[in-house]
Amino acid sequence: MKEWRGLWLPDGEKHLTEWMQKHDVIVDGKPAYQYNKIQAALLLVENFGTAIDVGAHCGLWSMHLHKFANVHAFEPVADHRECFQMNCPGVPVYPYALGSESKMVSIETTEGSSGNSYVTEGNTVEMRTLDSFGLKCDFMKIDCEGYELDVLKGATETLGKVVIVEQKSDRFGRKTAALEFLKDLGYTLKQVINGDYLLLR
Repeated sequence: MKEWRGLWLPDGEKHLTEWMQKHDVIVDGKPAYQYNKIQAALLLVENFGTAIDVGAHCGLWSMHLHKFANVHAFEPVADHRECFQMNCPGVPVYPYALGSESKMVSIETTEGSSGNSYVTEGNTVEMRTLDSFGLKCDFMKIDCEGYELDVLKGATETLGKVVIVEQKSDRFGRKTAALEFLKDLGYTLKQVINGDYLLLR
């Protein structure tokens, strides 16, 4: 773990620091990552009760969700959770991968770009469904490097009014499947921002 301009990031992380240095967006005295997506999403939120951050990584979303009374984060990689706890003190971060069933999996991390970590077969990380936690939700962000559809299948009882879901990765051969799944549940696509889809129900 390393400290960079007030943020805590995994050792060896290059992509995030290069991106934030290039764009130079400062929020609350620290560099912010893709803050325009956070701003767009929060404009659609009416009830700031509970936010859920799926694929929370180092907390670069959760640290800006302070308008919510409660924030719950899910991050299966221990090194990322360590950074998250430094960036978002007091915000609960659960050590699970999320999916459509309970099982054991592993997480593959990408050298130099820790945010590109993804689910693989294995037995090092426990996977659970989001619904198994019994949480309420007003806003949800999902970024799981292609595993978003599986997350949603296990979260139908938890989903709130506003969802932003990344659909950049075709790793599992279903690039926009999560988007179509949400539309089938009655969500309307409001905006597409560089591969993230913002929907409202």
